[in-house]
Amino acid sequence: MKKKRLSRGYLDHIKSDDRYQVFLHRTSRDLVDRIMKTGLKSWGDINSTATNQPANPKDALSYYRMNHGTRDAVVVIKIPKKTYQIAKREMGTDLVMHDDIGFYSESADSLVIHPRHVYGWIDKDTNEFFRNPYHPDKYDSEGLKPSKYFAKVTRAALAENLKREKRAKNKKKAETGNMLPPPPENIEIIP
Repeated sequence: MKKKRLSRGYLDHIKSDDRYQVFLHRTSRDLVDRIMKTGLKSWGDINSTATNQPANPKDALSYYRMNHGTRDAVVVIKIPKKTYQIAKREMGTDLVMHDDIGFYSESADSLVIHPRHVYGWIDKDTNEFFRNPYHPDKYDSEGLKPSKYFAKVTRAALAENLKREKRAKNKKKAETGNMLPPPPENIEIIP
């Protein structure tokens, strides 16, 4: 099978530069429209959701081919460098928890990378790039206003989810015998 070439113009969309940190997320074409409208679901660590693209064009192309060949669409996320660096300093790897980058969606029961950062997508069959049609003509994801409400909701929801997951894990361990069962409630102690 002959490899399709990615034209030079598209290289600008798959590599980071001085203004933007670029991340790529492989997905299927039928999910692209939803991601463009509502953002990209994540678990807090953006690197578990998308590939952090280097600035070097050869490396960026290599990452693109190596990591995104199995699906028919690749979503392009562009986060302003300044926002990215502040979020990384404040949140470590859990960048999506930063209220300038993501928010907690109750309907998705997940963190979501703000749709404002979803720049567009690449059709893997044709190597065509398509801008996010729900963005204004001039792309500027720095225009986001931070929301302390989302930050509080995000952290509270994450804490609750972690507690819920821990309880479920402990319950499952107890049921499967990997953990001692709780003691009976009515125990009589004989001296």
